[in-house]
Amino acid sequence: MKNNIKNLLILSVMCSALSAKEISVLDAGNLDSQTPYGLTKAEQVVSANTEKLNTLSTKVQSLSSEQENKINSLSLKYDSLNSKQNELLQKIEGISSLFESDSKRLNNAKLNVKNNENKIEEQKTILSNRIDANTNKLELLDKKVDDFIAKQKQNMKVLEEQNVKLTAILNKINVDYVKKAEFDELVVFINKNNEKSKPQSFTAKSDKIAVESIVKDKDIAIKKKSNKENFEDAVKLFKSKQFDKSSSLFETLIGEKYKSAESNFYYAEIKFKQKLYKEAIPHYKQSMITDDKASYIPTLLLHSALSFENMKEKDNAANFYKTIVEIYPDSAEAKEASKKIKNKNKDKKNDKIK
Repeated sequence: MKNNIKNLLILSVMCSALSAKEISVLDAGNLDSQTPYGLTKAEQVVSANTEKLNTLSTKVQSLSSEQENKINSLSLKYDSLNSKQNELLQKIEGISSLFESDSKRLNNAKLNVKNNENKIEEQKTILSNRIDANTNKLELLDKKVDDFIAKQKQNMKVLEEQNVKLTAILNKINVDYVKKAEFDELVVFINKNNEKSKPQSFTAKSDKIAVESIVKDKDIAIKKKSNKENFEDAVKLFKSKQFDKSSSLFETLIGEKYKSAESNFYYAEIKFKQKLYKEAIPHYKQSMITDDKASYIPTLLLHSALSFENMKEKDNAANFYKTIVEIYPDSAEAKEASKKIKNKNKDKKNDKIK
């Protein structure tokens, strides 16, 4: 724009000069003079226009300078604003990057939370199923416990009834076969002669003497051992069927009153196996009196019954068979006793038919 104005001014001056007259020798009509004179009207117009153009040029230059300064100022401001804009853009990009990073983290956190929620739901389902299963098991267990308690009560009732029956039978045996005090009826067979005579009644004192009369003096080697060792040796000898040696040890133990119930039972068993039934009976009696709840009582009762049967004491044998069936109905001894009772009933029927 500045260059266009300059060109316009130059063109104007040239036009004025062409229309003017030649300058005089004395510089009259010199339009280039600072104080021109002797000018024609046309030259005066040109001079005036020249002044106006110069003034206008000065103003234009001043305006151009101001414009340049403003443009430079605006350019600086623009550059500053552009720089700030770039900074802001960088900051925005940084914030955007942070936002994207935070957004990713947030999304990851949401995914983790969702996964954890799913896992928690799965665990809840598993735990719920386990709780239901355990609840069912507990209910079954409670039912089994209740059934067990009910059966135990029934068993206790049966045991009490059996105990009452056993007590009643023992009392009956004591009254009918032991003369109200002990098994005098059984002991009497020890002191019987070989003659076939009826059993005589003995006192409790004579019964005790009969049982303890089997105790004899023993070798020093036996006495050196403790009762516990002698008992263990006697049981081993009994199991190996060395009845004579075992019998000798049990006699010592009976005299020492060591494990009286078991020692008398084993000694009676030895006599039973040796078919010395008369000697077996009092020791069966003594064993049962000492401990009537021992595990071997069914065997004791059965062998007592068999001993009576072999001694032709059928009534006593029958009572013992009946006792076993009533008190120990589920035992192997009860099965054998039942067979004996059936056979006896058959024999009675056959005798009636004859």
